[in-house]
Amino acid sequence: MEQHDVQALTNQMNQVLRLEETSTPTKESLSACGSTSDDNQSVNNVRLLQFTVFMEKCNPCTSASSQNANFWDKNTHVIIHLADVTAAPKSGSTFEPVEISLISDKFPEDQMGLQVLYNQASSKGSFFLVKLWADMDFGRSSNDSVSTSTPLYYLTSRFESVKNMKLTCTTRVCSFGNPIAEKVEELSGVQIQLNRYLYESIHTPLCDYLINFVEKLKTLDVKTMNGVLENFTVLQVVTNRDTNEILMCLAFLFEVSPPETQIGAACNVYQIV
Repeated sequence: MEQHDVQALTNQMNQVLRLEETSTPTKESLSACGSTSDDNQSVNNVRLLQFTVFMEKCNPCTSASSQNANFWDKNTHVIIHLADVTAAPKSGSTFEPVEISLISDKFPEDQMGLQVLYNQASSKGSFFLVKLWADMDFGRSSNDSVSTSTPLYYLTSRFESVKNMKLTCTTRVCSFGNPIAEKVEELSGVQIQLNRYLYESIHTPLCDYLINFVEKLKTLDVKTMNGVLENFTVLQVVTNRDTNEILMCLAFLFEVSPPETQIGAACNVYQIV
């Protein structure tokens, strides 16, 4: 596909999704993910509490005590963040729908592809499109010296369910619709309250591919970064390990948060139909 064809397709998709109306994200645009429909019981059994990609600066002179510092300290920069992705934006409301045909070609077409999984799923309401604005405004200051500070990249994700299950979380990184990296995690629940089980993957290092991708991306200007991200997607699927039931499927699209807005990481969530 020629570059102008890719651009035309992206513009068409953004118009349908009305993403142009939220091209400058606000903190209020942070949305929750879930469904209020009655035919969607499996979705209500699992929810995403947190999905955060962040960078930490490892300073050689850092004291040992600082390793126990709060997660949001000055040496941490949050690139992507979703918090308590659980329910529709307002009580009694539903998410804005987006047709799967508009985005399916941005994801793999194999047996773990978005369209195939959607066709096979008994609960269609467990599929969501998440538009993420990444905060790439870091590592540009003259004070950020590579000789004194080494960036380390991590992912933290947390899920919750109403019953104890063994979960499989499969995350696929895609470029031009083709999978280029994949990670499969087996998660077991820890009961925190009656009918509340927590699943955590904390401080997991990003793979080498993603680290190199971020390092190269942040050297570009915002317009060029967005051009690259037009064809970069992530598909995350959470299944019940014992039954193979799809409990949640998140299709991620990316854009860079404009530095002048000082909003940082933000997101919007859409229901895939």
